[in-house]
Amino acid sequence: MLLRHSKEFNKISLSDQTELLESNLMTITLLSIFEAYNSSTHTVLWKLTEQDFNFLAKEGIKVPHGRVVFSLSDALNKVDTDLTDDLTKLFNFFDYFSQIGLPRPSLYLLLLVVVFNQDCVDVKNKEDVESTRKYFLFSLFESLVASEGVLGACSIAARLHTALNDLNRIAHILGQKFIDVEES
Repeated sequence: MLLRHSKEFNKISLSDQTELLESNLMTITLLSIFEAYNSSTHTVLWKLTEQDFNFLAKEGIKVPHGRVVFSLSDALNKVDTDLTDDLTKLFNFFDYFSQIGLPRPSLYLLLLVVVFNQDCVDVKNKEDVESTRKYFLFSLFESLVASEGVLGACSIAARLHTALNDLNRIAHILGQKFIDVEES
């Protein structure tokens, strides 16, 4: 939804859009889930879509207020054991990320920065993609300066750099586990 309204994203070629999304979608998804993370209770409050709500109702599962709250232990009880370590890393990342001090409104700018990350991508128009990424990076920094001051913004930016590298590794591992490989 966010990208549909981004004129910067729509300006780049369809093939570059596809490349960026294929490479960065898991990281973007995990950052989006972070928005629903409550660091004081170490839980994710997931707002259900109408389709999710109807499915759960058919299964006889009551969901008050159309929301599901789950913790790491709840999630570990529902997934295959080969995802245990990865989910633990993800919840540990959420705990760490919540301590960085990134204001929630700045998360949307960070999502756009991540969308235009071309580290592992073969885009045709590298200059435009990098220019757009820099635009969102500067916007994010300006937002942080306005809310946290220059020193606070620099401190958050340094921690964000490390955190995003960690999140990219987690996303890459999770992405590999969710990709079906067909044998010939």
